[in-house]
Amino acid sequence: MDKDGAWRKLPDEALLAMVDSLEDQITLVDEAGNIVFVNDSWLCFADDNGGERAAVGIGRNYFDACARAAEGGDRLAAQVLDGMRSLVAGRTADFTFEYPCHAPDGERWFVIRMRPVRGHVGSLFVISHIDVTRRKLAELRVERLAYEDVLTGLANRRRFDEALRTEWRRRERAALPLSVIALDIDHFKSYNDAFGHFEGDRCLQAVGGSLRPCARRASDVAARLGGEEFWLLLCDTTAEQAARVAEQVRRTVAQLGGAARWRSSVRAMAYAVK
Repeated sequence: MDKDGAWRKLPDEALLAMVDSLEDQITLVDEAGNIVFVNDSWLCFADDNGGERAAVGIGRNYFDACARAAEGGDRLAAQVLDGMRSLVAGRTADFTFEYPCHAPDGERWFVIRMRPVRGHVGSLFVISHIDVTRRKLAELRVERLAYEDVLTGLANRRRFDEALRTEWRRRERAALPLSVIALDIDHFKSYNDAFGHFEGDRCLQAVGGSLRPCARRASDVAARLGGEEFWLLLCDTTAEQAARVAEQVRRTVAQLGGAARWRSSVRAMAYAVK
């Protein structure tokens, strides 16, 4: 027996129970966006996010909800609405879109999928919301590892080089200043040899922590390029301004720690170039 034939022999109660057992949030809408069916997960999602079931239940209009969100400035809602309307109009065969839906207790991501119901092409569409948070968080962890110095949490050389290329091109187009501060810890090898790698790592972490506040704008980058070599990329910053930041960093690093051996061993030199 083919799959379609098997489905037709199932009682309606069995089909409903199967759909309600799914963790994915599922609804059926007509070509105008009116909701004609929802499963339990769809309603439970409203409960979990402080909403009302009636607001997302049968009789409501899903497209109108997206439109209201778009009018309120939600760019992603506008993209979802455009994709759904294209599907209803027959310009596309299906629609898939990944979006963040963060909650106070953590980050979350979902994939929304919309497809026409076979046998009801042009009149009924199934919409599903699939929680992909675990997969997305794993991807972000891998991405962070690719661009992050594990020891200090600062950007690594790869991230710094990419940011420098991007900002250099922007600087050439807009004729804006761009500065780089290079910071190196004096006598770090002697410090590391004398007190051990654990203390050496603590020293690098402390120096890295003093650089992080200097990268205030989204385009600024504080990076550890390797060993005891640190760099700061400061956009829209003149060489004179960067020199003041460099001196501030040098003073901060020189004052790190409370032990005498720390104060005497952690010294830094910083340079600013336009």
